[in-house]
Amino acid sequence: MPITAQRFNLALARDPYKGSTHGCFRFAWAAVKGAGGKDVNAAKADTSYSNEPLSALRSAAKNGKLKIGDVIYANRKPGADPSSTNLAYGPHWFVYKGNGKFEDQYGVKTLAEMEDFIPNRKIDTIYHPFELRP
Repeated sequence: MPITAQRFNLALARDPYKGSTHGCFRFAWAAVKGAGGKDVNAAKADTSYSNEPLSALRSAAKNGKLKIGDVIYANRKPGADPSSTNLAYGPHWFVYKGNGKFEDQYGVKTLAEMEDFIPNRKIDTIYHPFELRP
């Protein structure tokens, strides 16, 4: 079930983890939960962009593979840290807001700003919490 930008932005505005250090996972999934999406264990996990640079998110959005409310997990070694516990790999979770905008616990960013904020990260998994699993 797709989600509207308005409904997702409302959930983001109420997210209790805004501004929290090392709170990117909690921020992303609290926003999803607040908008009525599935949790990380129930969301559809898409690894088709795994090991791609963050710039690949541009084409994913253009091709309809990245939708409002999707959660992106990125790190330096895709596939090596699925539980996001090894801080040496620089794990980071953020959400897609639509129209080329992303948000993490520190605020809204364009793709270029996200690439600058978390350099040398690659896409690990894109989660689709508002879609049915296959």
